[in-house]
Amino acid sequence: MGEKPFISIGETYFHRFQSSKSHILTPPDALVKLIVVIPSFNEPKLIESVKSLCVCDIPKNCAIEIIVVVNHPLDASSAIVELSKQNLIELGKIQPNKRIQIHCIYANDLNPKFAGVGWARKIGMDEALRRFLHVNYDGIICCFDADSIVQKNYFTAIYNKLGSNLYAGASIYFEHPIFGNSFKKILFFTKHILDTIKTLCNFVVFLLLFILWEVLWR
Repeated sequence: MGEKPFISIGETYFHRFQSSKSHILTPPDALVKLIVVIPSFNEPKLIESVKSLCVCDIPKNCAIEIIVVVNHPLDASSAIVELSKQNLIELGKIQPNKRIQIHCIYANDLNPKFAGVGWARKIGMDEALRRFLHVNYDGIICCFDADSIVQKNYFTAIYNKLGSNLYAGASIYFEHPIFGNSFKKILFFTKHILDTIKTLCNFVVFLLLFILWEVLWR
């Protein structure tokens, strides 16, 4: 048997996992080929992150969608609910490039037992899959953190690498800042500590492998 067509795989997924109905009523652009999913819970830097994406270069013959899942459980504090609503208002004010669409999903009724970034990301990724099924295109879904910023080649670099269908997926390299005024000094100190621990762990593993080699093969 040959490979199943993309639309068949998508329909099978939704039938098997009984995902909720679509949250976005606006039909996707016929040229949508890359969708960014951003789960956002209590994120004060969300708007900065979305604006960072909106100024990126866009590949030729390609439209981009950004799906932001602003979410919190039913028992969230009033401060978190207020920030969520404020983020939704500010997202509505962003005017991106004509080839970028921003969609917001307000998931404010999540069961506290299951609420979290994983469930919110699934909501967004399911919606992205529906969008691609609508245009019958096996596109790229990018999972993005709500407190990150990117360089202008973010979309073009991803599309040029993954648009050829040679790769089923990828993890994109990123760095936490280790200097500057964007974060408290304790975070920079923690980063150095974690890097030191990682280096020590790598050395210990290497040493153990070397001892094992000496014992077994010498």
